[in-house]
Amino acid sequence: MVRSPKSAPARRAAVRPGRGSLLTAGAALATVVGALVVLPVTNASAATVLYVATTGKDTNAGSSAAPLKTVQAAVDKLPAIGGTILLKSGTYTGRVVLKDRAGIAIKEDVGATAVISGVGLDAPAGRSALIEIRNSSGIAVQGLDITGYRSASQDDQPMGILVIGGSTGLDEAVMARADHRWSLGPLTLPHELARVVVLEQWYRAWTILHGERYHK
Repeated sequence: MVRSPKSAPARRAAVRPGRGSLLTAGAALATVVGALVVLPVTNASAATVLYVATTGKDTNAGSSAAPLKTVQAAVDKLPAIGGTILLKSGTYTGRVVLKDRAGIAIKEDVGATAVISGVGLDAPAGRSALIEIRNSSGIAVQGLDITGYRSASQDDQPMGILVIGGSTGLDEAVMARADHRWSLGPLTLPHELARVVVLEQWYRAWTILHGERYHK
């Protein structure tokens, strides 16, 4: 289990979180256990406030008296820029994905203890996380316990928080919190080309390990 800090500074980045950290030339990727803040470029997070409770309903308005049930429903209900999601005490099972968002905070309500759990979830193939942030800025995940996201397959890579950056990379404060880092180099590559480079390197490694010819 990871207890995320109440706050953590970070800078500009298009992001995705999880456990460990990965940087791909121009397509920075960081996996982090715990909470993080990515570039607080806006104060819009105070504009819209939505509440989530285990007793709520995703068809509710999201007020304190009529809270939503899942964190993802609250994320989807917020505008693209600005908003705060307050979790009441309880355990919330399910993955949360923020994509192309800015100025959003996800944290516990006053006096609450909230847990984001992956117990019972089937991790998709490859890399995934309970909280995944892509192409976003000013994202804060604060004061939450993040736990229980596992897989029996060695091919899966379940994580706590996974942050994927864009061409500007990730803030040094975010990278400092990452458990693991991986970089293709200092060049700036689009995500699609970075994937091709990675696949080619995996194939090269496979041919070397199996004594196969690589070039011809």
